[in-house]
Amino acid sequence: VPEPGSWDGIRPRDGYRVVLLTRGDDAPTRTLADAVRAWADAEGVDLRTLEPATPDDLVPSIAEAVGMGPDLVISAGEDLVDPLAVVSASHLDQEFLVVGAEIAGMSKERDEYLKKQAEAQFAVPEAQLVEAVRKILDKHSR
Repeated sequence: VPEPGSWDGIRPRDGYRVVLLTRGDDAPTRTLADAVRAWADAEGVDLRTLEPATPDDLVPSIAEAVGMGPDLVISAGEDLVDPLAVVSASHLDQEFLVVGAEIAGMSKERDEYLKKQAEAQFAVPEAQLVEAVRKILDKHSR
């Protein structure tokens, strides 16, 4: 866990590109997606949002996000977890950040890759959620 203030002053580089994948109308998903949008706006990040309309749109939307060539793909919403595990395993050069959920059953190679990239798991009360997401995103923006 980072020390308080250790990420102060860390900002995404100019031109940083993020695709937010979000699906779900539940409060946690809305809160996370709003936090990502607020972070991107505050940091001047080029944010594109994809919101798959149906379950059949999940995998194609993830593939579309990867095809957009972003620096980071952020996923918010439980419906995206399993499809993201399938697609991300074939795109080890693409950075993914899953907020509010955990991908289960990842391959050993993918798990090792993610550990090398960063460890960013936070369990926070909803009142601190926006700040926790900001810290996670700042960490991945290095």
